Formats: sequence, structure tokens, C-alpha cells
Amino acid sequence: AMTVKKQVVINDTLTYRTMNAVKHGNGRDWWVVIGENGSLKFYSVLVTPNGIDTIIKSGNVVTIRNGLIRGQSNFSPDGNFFAYTSSDLGQPIAKNKVILYDFDRCAGTLSFKDSIIYEPVDDSSVFGCAFSPNSRYLYISTFYDLYQYDLLAAPLDSGKKHIGAFDGFSDPFPNNFYRMQLAPDNKIYMVCWGGSRFLHVINDPDQPDTNCNFV
Repeated sequence: AMTVKKQVVINDTLTYRTMNAVKHGNGRDWWVVIGENGSLKFYSVLVTPNGIDTIIKSGNVVTIRNGLIRGQSNFSPDGNFFAYTSSDLGQPIAKNKVILYDFDRCAGTLSFKDSIIYEPVDDSSVFGCAFSPNSRYLYISTFYDLYQYDLLAAPLDSGKKHIGAFDGFSDPFPNNFYRMQLAPDNKIYMVCWGGSRFLHVINDPDQPDTNCNFV
């Protein structure tokens, strides 16, 4: 039964599509993370069996100040990384950007790790992000292309591999690439921009380069 409701947890202007949850280092509790809009801060809310326990802020981490209009965010399965993308076409400072953070699962704090800027010559928009089951690879989707990044590479952009390109298929609308999610079967599924009867899939996301078997 719901015994408590309408309790304000955070009273602030928050950033689009940055809310995600990841298990605490103790293996029991959960951190719910969401960005503060117009700042360089993230909130981390600790949820325990007794409810909301702690709310902390990670300050002075690089973020996108003007919202996350067309992006996505995700934690790596091991909880050590947090990534989000943005294609805020109305805000040039935020256009086509990927930001990667380290996350402390015990303290609940984020720290900036790396970032990638996609120039207009590369793609029109950056949309999706998802991590491989082993947390080594980060996949980024644009409207027309899919990329894999090896998180062991430094800088991050040096480990970039082109995995696939949109082939023009439509049913009934173009099946352009959009957001992604790692599923319980350890495959990454990607939805399309518009309505479609099909999904894209990365069958072996723990494998490097095109061996990840993207279809």
C-alpha cells in the first residue's frame, strides 16, 4: 500500500532526461541521480528500505547548462560510469555533446571523466547512449550512425569505432537510430525515431568493433 505521497524530495529546476538509478555500493540501497538545470551540479538521492535517507550534490562537474532536449542518460552496469548525450538544437553550446562521468557508488558523487563533441560534419544529432554488460564499451547513436567507445582508451575519442550506418529502411517511417537500452538478455536494443515495427539490436555488445554484431 502507498502510505506516503506528495512529499517534495527536490524543489528545483531539473535537467531533462538525466534521472537514473544505480545500486549503492552496499548492494542494498539505491542512488537516484538527476541534474540541476543551469548549473554544474547533480543531485544524488539515497533511497533505503526506510525511504529517502540522504540528498547530496556533486558540484563543479561539467554538464550541459541548457537542458538535455534530445538526449539520453545511462549508468554502466557496474555503476562506476554515468553518461549522457545532448542534441539541443536551440542552444549551440549544448549541441551534439557526450559527457562521461566517474561515479562513486558509496559516496554518491559524480566527477567529470571526459567529453566528446560531434561537429555538424559528423552527424546532425546525437541521441542515444548505452553501456555494454561488462561496462567496458559505451555505445552512442546519432540519427544516421552508431559508434562504440572503449572506456579503457584515453582520451575517450581515441577509442571510437564506427559500428553501423542507417540503410534507409522504412516501415512505415524511416528507421533512423534513436535511444538505446541494455536488456536482461545482455543485448542492447535501439528504438527508431518514428513509429516502426522494428528494433535495431547489438547482439554481442561486449565484443570490440564490428564484432559486436549490430543488426
